This record gives sequence, C-alpha cells and structure tokens, in this order.
Amino acid sequence: MTTSNPVGAALSIFAGLMLGAFAMPMKKVKVWAWEHTWLVFSLVALIVMPLIMAFATIPDLTAVWAETNPRVLLAVAGFAALWGFASITYGLGVKLAGIAIANSIILGLNSAIGSILPIILYSPEKFLTGQGIGVTIAVAVMIAGIIMCARAGFLRDRDRARQSGEKEKAAKSDAKKGLLICFASGILGSSFNFAMINGKPIEKIAVAHGASPTYATNATWPVALTAGCLVAIVYCLFLMVKNKNGRDF
Repeated sequence: MTTSNPVGAALSIFAGLMLGAFAMPMKKVKVWAWEHTWLVFSLVALIVMPLIMAFATIPDLTAVWAETNPRVLLAVAGFAALWGFASITYGLGVKLAGIAIANSIILGLNSAIGSILPIILYSPEKFLTGQGIGVTIAVAVMIAGIIMCARAGFLRDRDRARQSGEKEKAAKSDAKKGLLICFASGILGSSFNFAMINGKPIEKIAVAHGASPTYATNATWPVALTAGCLVAIVYCLFLMVKNKNGRDF
C-alpha cells in the first residue's frame, strides 16, 4: 500500500460521512419552504464551491474548457442534467420519506447502479475479473440493504395506518410517494458517473496545462455540477412562483 492510499481512504470515509449528513440542516429549517433551502444549497454546493476548488487547483482553467471538444462538454452536461433531476427528487424524498430511509435508498441505488453499469457498458471484459466480481458482490450487498430499508419504510407506514385520522392517512400517502421518489432519484443519480466518464478528455487537457493528475478531475466538476444545478434552480424558482412565497426567501 502506498502512502497515498491511507489518505485517500480517509478522505473517502470523510466524504461519505458528509454526504450522509449534509441534508440534516434541512429538517431544522422551519421558516423557509423546501424550495428556498434547496436553492441555497444548490448555488453554494454545486456552483460556488466547485469553482473555487477548480480555479485553485487547475492552471488556465478557462483555456482548458476552451480547448475541449464541445461534444464532450455537451455529453458531460447532458448526463449531469439527468443527475440534476435526481438532486431535486432527492430533496423531495428526504422531505417525504425521512433522512434515514431516503439516504439509504437513494445513495445505495446511486452507488450500486453507478458502479456496475460503467463496467458493463465500457469495460465488459473486466466483469468476470477479480475487480468485477468484487464490485458485483458489493452491489449485491447494497441492493440487499436497499430492500431492507424499503421494507422498514413500509413497516413504518403500516404502523401509522393503524392510527385513525386524516393526518395519518396523509402521512401514509406522503411516505409512499417518498419511497417512489427515492427509487427514481437513486436511478437518475447514477447518471453523474457517466458525466464524469465522458469528462476524461477534459482531465487530459488539464494535465497538459500543468494540472496534477490527482486534481485533474476538478476541471470536470464545475461543468457537470453547473448543468445539474441549473435544473434545480429552474425548479426552485418555479415553485416560488407557484407557491407565491418568493418574498419569504
């Protein structure tokens, strides 16, 4: 094991913890509507922060983008836009199904599909290798966990249904919608993996301009995340107009 591997593993664990916990403040925001909270998150996390990281680590970033084939940029943006729809449904899934169940289903499906499909589509020869078998086993474990989480959601709904009252019926209906939204979000969310795969030419150009191979991916992140963020921004603004709560923002 090289010295970089422990650092990479530690960063991966830290990133996983942040990914699982970032939605928690949403449950604490009582003044704003969902669309207000999600708009702020989208602008800061999907546009501001990636641009800061990219300009800090990629020399001549704008030149890198200018030299990239427009088809590459469109492919990255297109797949990322699908992921943008997933980010919207993620927020709704958290609201309707709860953080624990939503995170388990969405992130589990996202990781499972995003891990196995690229191997099948782009490197089928690796599917029966040790690496491919390892990924397949890991995906199977994740799917089993997803099924358990979905089952937990249905059991929770059944317990709620035992109580009388319109509020409980509404809560049951929202929970079912939440589960469906979570599954849709998990499937669409895997599109981001394909966005990054199509962004490999951007990384090569970044390295040619002097970027470290370790950070070359940062040249692709803003392209992908901005495309996904635009979908979220449009939807949030639509909700503000529909709900007439723009002044509450």
